[in-house]
Amino acid sequence: MLLDRGLFDAAGWFEFLCNTQKRLSAEDREIITRFFTLELWRKRENGVFLFTSDRATSLKREQHDKLTTRGGSVMNAEILKGLRASYEAVAGRHSHEFPHLYHVDTSFVNGEPPSFQQIAFCVAEKMTHIMEEASTQMLLVTEPVAFRGFERARDVMEKTIKSILNDNRPRFLDRAEAEKTLDVQQVVPYAVLQREDGTYFWARRRSNVRRKELQGKHTILVGGHAEKRDWDAGSPRDVFTQCLRRELEEELVGVQILDIEPLGFLHDPRSTMGEHHLAFVHRIRVGGQTGIRRQAIDQEFGRESVSWKNPEEIKDAAKQLDPWSQFVAHGLFDAPSPKGEPLLFSDPES
Repeated sequence: MLLDRGLFDAAGWFEFLCNTQKRLSAEDREIITRFFTLELWRKRENGVFLFTSDRATSLKREQHDKLTTRGGSVMNAEILKGLRASYEAVAGRHSHEFPHLYHVDTSFVNGEPPSFQQIAFCVAEKMTHIMEEASTQMLLVTEPVAFRGFERARDVMEKTIKSILNDNRPRFLDRAEAEKTLDVQQVVPYAVLQREDGTYFWARRRSNVRRKELQGKHTILVGGHAEKRDWDAGSPRDVFTQCLRRELEEELVGVQILDIEPLGFLHDPRSTMGEHHLAFVHRIRVGGQTGIRRQAIDQEFGRESVSWKNPEEIKDAAKQLDPWSQFVAHGLFDAPSPKGEPLLFSDPES
């Protein structure tokens, strides 16, 4: 069901009545907004699309078929400025409560409006993502591992892979169930991307992503959960590379995969996220002009977040990395470990 108005819209209007119209106190706004953002209501909304435009575009559209260009009590530059500021303030403040919140800017560019097809494609792409995520995700899981850190010893890698594949009878578990237990760990293939000039992918996450330990942090890793659809798509050992190819296709554009090399397994039990996951880290050598998809920018990464760094630059900036990336940077590039957090590693030749 598509609604022209919803909970987020109500929160935006009350923000506007408080900050721009001065018709509502901040205390009353907070009380009303808390009611409208109760999980009881929010769980019934799968996604929110915030369509905005600059003031000039809004007024041009409003006046397109009018006999006058004189502004009204609402359709004037000052009111429109306050209205947009209110909605953007609510988007920033409550993004963690509306995880599927997409901002679509429909402003004219160089005097030309975005095409209907462009906007429709953008919305359809995000709605497809929401529907896929809402459907049951069957995750590849395994028994908890005994090691801690970035394990690169080849014998341990092979033993761990054998345990996961379980004689070609791997275990899959519904994501909701997997999140509730520590009896299994969710297998998440990740990769560092290396260009032919020796530089590595480096990106900054948004400050409002859901997981606190990732907010505003940089990463050198791309990947995600291995799922049953990855297993169904190829031979048993291809489940990891199939997952990585799918994740890169979903998050990046212009990437050309040259080869994929397994590096080791990473287990970091210092956080809830780390306790529940076992990362299988790879190095992917890539060509092409790699960028982040708009969908991934809206959800996780900053608009101008991607760069490429050589190993020395990564070592120097290691403190800016998220916890998993710090493990990998320490293991691959001899970057410093987090202060007060000794990391355990194995030599790949041992």
